Amino acid sequence: MKLTPEQKAANLQERRKLREATKEFNDYIREATQKPVKRIKITIDWVRSYTWGNNPHLEAEIYYHDGSTDSMTAKCSGCGYDKESTVIADVFNHFLKYKLWAKPYAELRNGDTSNNYSSNGGRIENIAKNPIPYGITSGRYETRLGNIIEHRGFSGGIGTSCYYAISQFIGGTFKNIASGKKYDVFEYEDVPCDKLPREADPFGSLKMVVALGSLMTRNDQEKVDFQKRMIGTVPGIDFPEEFDSLPIEEKKRRLDGAIEVLK
Repeated sequence: MKLTPEQKAANLQERRKLREATKEFNDYIREATQKPVKRIKITIDWVRSYTWGNNPHLEAEIYYHDGSTDSMTAKCSGCGYDKESTVIADVFNHFLKYKLWAKPYAELRNGDTSNNYSSNGGRIENIAKNPIPYGITSGRYETRLGNIIEHRGFSGGIGTSCYYAISQFIGGTFKNIASGKKYDVFEYEDVPCDKLPREADPFGSLKMVVALGSLMTRNDQEKVDFQKRMIGTVPGIDFPEEFDSLPIEEKKRRLDGAIEVLK
Protein backbone atom coordinates (compact mmCIF):
# COMPACT_ATOMS: atom_id res chain seq x y z
CA MET A 1 0.00 0.00 0.00
CA LYS A 2 1.41 3.34 -1.05
CA LEU A 3 1.93 5.83 1.74
CA THR A 4 0.37 9.26 1.57
CA PRO A 5 2.59 12.36 1.81
CA GLU A 6 1.27 12.90 5.33
CA GLN A 7 2.20 9.35 6.36
CA LYS A 8 5.67 9.74 4.85
CA ALA A 9 6.17 13.00 6.75
CA ALA A 10 4.99 11.39 9.99
CA ASN A 11 7.35 8.42 9.51
CA LEU A 12 10.25 10.77 8.81
CA GLN A 13 9.49 12.73 11.97
CA GLU A 14 9.41 9.53 14.04
CA ARG A 15 12.72 8.36 12.59
CA ARG A 16 14.30 11.69 13.49
CA LYS A 17 12.88 11.42 16.98
CA LEU A 18 14.28 7.92 17.33
CA ARG A 19 17.75 8.98 16.16
CA GLU A 20 17.75 11.83 18.66
CA ALA A 21 16.64 9.53 21.49
CA THR A 22 19.28 6.95 20.55
CA LYS A 23 22.03 9.60 20.58
CA GLU A 24 20.86 10.83 23.97
CA PHE A 25 20.89 7.28 25.32
CA ASN A 26 24.44 6.67 24.04
CA ASP A 27 25.63 9.94 25.61
CA TYR A 28 24.02 8.91 28.89
CA ILE A 29 25.70 5.49 28.81
CA ARG A 30 29.08 7.10 28.15
CA GLU A 31 28.75 9.52 31.08
CA ALA A 32 27.02 7.26 33.60
CA THR A 33 29.48 4.39 33.16
CA GLN A 34 32.72 6.33 33.47
CA LYS A 35 35.36 4.33 35.30
CA PRO A 36 35.24 4.98 39.09
CA VAL A 37 37.97 7.43 40.10
CA LYS A 38 40.07 7.12 43.24
CA ARG A 39 42.18 10.28 42.98
CA ILE A 40 42.93 13.14 40.58
CA LYS A 41 46.01 15.35 40.82
CA ILE A 42 45.55 18.67 39.03
CA THR A 43 48.57 20.84 38.22
CA ILE A 44 47.94 24.30 36.78
CA ASP A 45 50.73 26.44 35.35
CA TRP A 46 49.96 30.10 34.73
CA VAL A 47 51.25 31.18 31.31
CA ARG A 48 51.44 34.87 30.49
CA SER A 49 49.65 36.19 27.40
CA TYR A 50 50.18 39.73 26.11
CA THR A 51 46.50 39.85 25.16
CA TRP A 52 44.72 37.97 27.95
CA GLY A 53 47.09 38.11 30.90
CA ASN A 54 47.75 34.91 32.85
CA ASN A 55 46.09 31.81 31.41
CA PRO A 56 45.83 28.38 33.08
CA HIS A 57 47.50 25.38 31.44
CA LEU A 58 46.26 22.29 33.26
CA GLU A 59 47.68 18.79 33.46
CA ALA A 60 45.67 16.15 35.31
CA GLU A 61 46.76 12.71 36.49
CA ILE A 62 43.83 10.34 37.09
CA TYR A 63 44.09 7.26 39.29
CA TYR A 64 41.24 4.75 39.13
CA HIS A 65 40.01 2.34 41.78
CA ASP A 66 41.07 -0.62 39.63
CA GLY A 67 44.71 0.56 39.63
CA SER A 68 44.79 1.96 36.10
CA THR A 69 45.67 5.56 35.30
CA ASP A 70 44.84 8.24 32.76
CA SER A 71 45.72 11.85 32.01
CA MET A 72 44.39 14.93 30.28
CA THR A 73 45.33 18.52 29.53
CA ALA A 74 43.21 21.65 29.28
CA LYS A 75 43.70 25.37 28.89
CA CYS A 76 41.69 28.50 28.31
CA SER A 77 42.13 32.21 27.72
CA GLY A 78 40.05 35.35 27.51
CA CYS A 79 38.78 37.62 30.23
CA GLY A 80 35.68 38.38 32.27
CA TYR A 81 35.35 34.99 33.95
CA ASP A 82 37.23 32.70 36.33
CA LYS A 83 39.63 30.75 34.13
CA GLU A 84 41.02 28.38 36.76
CA SER A 85 37.63 26.88 37.64
CA THR A 86 36.89 26.53 33.92
CA VAL A 87 39.76 24.09 33.33
CA ILE A 88 38.97 22.30 36.61
CA ALA A 89 35.38 21.85 35.37
CA ASP A 90 36.78 20.26 32.19
CA VAL A 91 38.43 17.57 34.33
CA PHE A 92 35.34 16.96 36.47
CA ASN A 93 33.09 16.68 33.41
CA HIS A 94 35.53 14.36 31.69
CA PHE A 95 35.95 11.92 34.58
CA LEU A 96 33.36 12.51 37.33
CA LYS A 97 29.95 12.93 35.70
CA TYR A 98 29.10 9.37 36.74
CA LYS A 99 28.94 10.70 40.31
CA LEU A 100 26.04 12.97 39.35
CA TRP A 101 24.21 10.29 37.36
CA ALA A 102 24.43 7.99 40.39
CA LYS A 103 22.27 10.42 42.37
CA PRO A 104 18.46 10.55 42.18
CA TYR A 105 17.24 13.46 40.10
CA ALA A 106 15.32 14.86 43.06
CA GLU A 107 18.60 15.25 44.96
CA LEU A 108 19.93 17.52 42.21
CA ARG A 109 16.95 19.87 42.28
CA ASN A 110 18.16 23.33 43.17
CA GLY A 111 15.18 25.62 42.69
CA ASP A 112 16.36 26.81 39.27
CA THR A 113 13.69 26.05 36.66
CA SER A 114 15.46 27.86 33.83
CA ASN A 115 16.54 24.57 32.25
CA ASN A 116 13.19 22.86 32.64
CA TYR A 117 11.02 23.89 29.73
CA SER A 118 9.36 22.46 26.65
CA SER A 119 9.87 23.44 23.04
CA ASN A 120 6.87 25.76 23.24
CA GLY A 121 8.13 27.47 26.38
CA GLY A 122 6.03 25.51 28.88
CA ARG A 123 7.65 24.24 32.05
CA ILE A 124 7.88 20.47 32.37
CA GLU A 125 7.86 20.49 36.14
CA ASN A 126 8.18 22.77 39.12
CA ILE A 127 11.38 22.22 41.05
CA ALA A 128 11.24 22.68 44.78
CA LYS A 129 14.04 24.72 46.29
CA ASN A 130 16.65 22.38 47.70
CA PRO A 131 20.04 24.11 47.47
CA ILE A 132 22.96 22.10 46.18
CA PRO A 133 26.54 23.35 45.75
CA TYR A 134 26.83 26.17 43.26
CA GLY A 135 28.36 24.88 40.04
CA ILE A 136 26.40 21.64 39.65
CA THR A 137 24.01 21.83 36.72
CA SER A 138 21.05 19.59 35.97
CA GLY A 139 17.76 19.87 34.18
CA ARG A 140 15.21 18.39 31.83
CA TYR A 141 13.78 19.89 28.68
CA GLU A 142 11.63 18.85 25.76
CA THR A 143 13.20 19.04 22.31
CA ARG A 144 11.38 20.20 19.21
CA LEU A 145 10.95 16.53 18.28
CA GLY A 146 9.21 15.79 21.58
CA ASN A 147 11.96 13.90 23.42
CA ILE A 148 12.59 14.66 27.09
CA ILE A 149 16.32 15.24 27.54
CA GLU A 150 18.10 15.30 30.89
CA HIS A 151 21.56 16.74 31.46
CA ARG A 152 23.97 16.82 34.40
CA GLY A 153 27.37 18.43 34.69
CA PHE A 154 29.83 20.78 36.37
CA SER A 155 30.15 24.48 35.57
CA GLY A 156 33.27 26.50 34.93
CA GLY A 157 33.88 30.20 35.44
CA ILE A 158 32.39 30.08 38.93
CA GLY A 159 35.45 30.30 41.17
CA THR A 160 37.68 27.46 42.31
CA SER A 161 36.40 27.70 45.89
CA CYS A 162 33.08 26.19 44.73
CA TYR A 163 34.79 22.87 44.02
CA TYR A 164 35.40 22.17 47.70
CA ALA A 165 31.65 21.92 48.33
CA ILE A 166 31.03 20.24 44.96
CA SER A 167 33.56 17.52 45.77
CA GLN A 168 31.99 16.90 49.16
CA PHE A 169 28.55 16.64 47.56
CA ILE A 170 29.67 13.92 45.14
CA GLY A 171 31.49 11.95 47.84
CA GLY A 172 35.05 13.25 47.73
CA THR A 173 37.45 15.89 48.99
CA PHE A 174 39.18 18.73 47.16
CA LYS A 175 42.42 20.22 48.45
CA ASN A 176 44.95 22.83 47.41
CA ILE A 177 48.17 20.94 48.10
CA ALA A 178 50.66 23.47 46.67
CA SER A 179 50.72 27.00 45.28
CA GLY A 180 53.28 29.41 43.93
CA LYS A 181 53.52 32.60 41.93
CA LYS A 182 53.00 30.76 38.65
CA TYR A 183 51.38 27.47 39.61
CA ASP A 184 48.64 25.79 41.67
CA VAL A 185 48.26 22.11 42.53
CA PHE A 186 44.95 20.57 43.61
CA GLU A 187 43.89 17.06 44.49
CA TYR A 188 40.49 15.42 44.32
CA GLU A 189 40.17 12.20 46.30
CA ASP A 190 37.26 9.82 46.60
CA VAL A 191 36.15 9.37 50.21
CA PRO A 192 37.24 5.87 51.36
CA CYS A 193 34.34 3.46 51.71
CA ASP A 194 33.68 -0.27 51.72
CA LYS A 195 32.17 -0.21 48.25
CA LEU A 196 33.34 1.30 45.00
CA PRO A 197 31.25 4.19 43.72
CA ARG A 198 28.12 2.71 42.22
CA GLU A 199 27.36 3.27 38.58
CA ALA A 200 24.04 4.74 37.52
CA ASP A 201 21.46 2.28 36.25
CA PRO A 202 21.12 2.83 32.48
CA PHE A 203 18.05 0.65 32.07
CA GLY A 204 15.44 3.41 32.33
CA SER A 205 16.75 5.16 29.22
CA LEU A 206 17.28 1.83 27.47
CA LYS A 207 13.62 0.87 27.91
CA MET A 208 12.54 4.27 26.60
CA VAL A 209 14.60 3.89 23.43
CA VAL A 210 13.53 0.26 22.88
CA ALA A 211 9.87 1.16 23.31
CA LEU A 212 10.17 4.03 20.84
CA GLY A 213 12.00 1.80 18.36
CA SER A 214 9.28 -0.83 18.58
CA LEU A 215 6.80 1.73 17.30
CA MET A 216 9.04 2.59 14.36
CA THR A 217 9.92 -0.89 13.10
CA ARG A 218 7.81 -2.33 10.30
CA ASN A 219 8.13 -6.06 10.99
CA ASP A 220 9.43 -8.60 13.50
CA GLN A 221 12.88 -8.80 11.88
CA GLU A 222 13.44 -5.04 12.14
CA LYS A 223 12.17 -5.08 15.72
CA VAL A 224 14.53 -7.91 16.70
CA ASP A 225 17.51 -6.24 15.01
CA PHE A 226 16.80 -2.94 16.76
CA GLN A 227 16.30 -4.51 20.20
CA LYS A 228 19.51 -6.48 19.87
CA ARG A 229 21.47 -3.39 18.83
CA MET A 230 20.17 -1.33 21.76
CA ILE A 231 20.59 -4.04 24.41
CA GLY A 232 24.10 -4.65 23.10
CA THR A 233 25.10 -1.09 24.05
CA VAL A 234 24.88 -1.95 27.77
CA PRO A 235 28.38 -2.75 29.10
CA GLY A 236 28.77 -6.40 30.10
CA ILE A 237 26.00 -7.76 27.86
CA ASP A 238 27.10 -10.14 25.10
CA PHE A 239 25.02 -12.31 22.79
CA PRO A 240 25.89 -15.98 22.17
CA GLU A 241 27.44 -16.75 18.79
CA GLU A 242 24.45 -18.84 17.69
CA PHE A 243 21.91 -16.08 18.42
CA ASP A 244 21.75 -14.81 14.83
CA SER A 245 20.92 -18.30 13.54
CA LEU A 246 17.94 -18.78 15.87
CA PRO A 247 14.37 -18.67 14.50
CA ILE A 248 12.80 -15.23 14.64
CA GLU A 249 10.24 -16.31 17.25
CA GLU A 250 13.00 -17.58 19.56
CA LYS A 251 14.92 -14.32 19.15
CA LYS A 252 11.79 -12.36 20.06
CA ARG A 253 11.20 -14.54 23.11
CA ARG A 254 14.74 -14.08 24.40
CA LEU A 255 14.91 -10.35 23.73
CA ASP A 256 11.49 -9.69 25.26
CA GLY A 257 12.59 -11.71 28.28
CA ALA A 258 15.77 -9.65 28.62
CA ILE A 259 13.80 -6.41 28.45
CA GLU A 260 11.34 -7.74 31.04
CA VAL A 261 14.23 -8.48 33.42
CA LEU A 262 15.34 -4.84 33.14
CA LYS A 263 11.97 -3.71 34.48
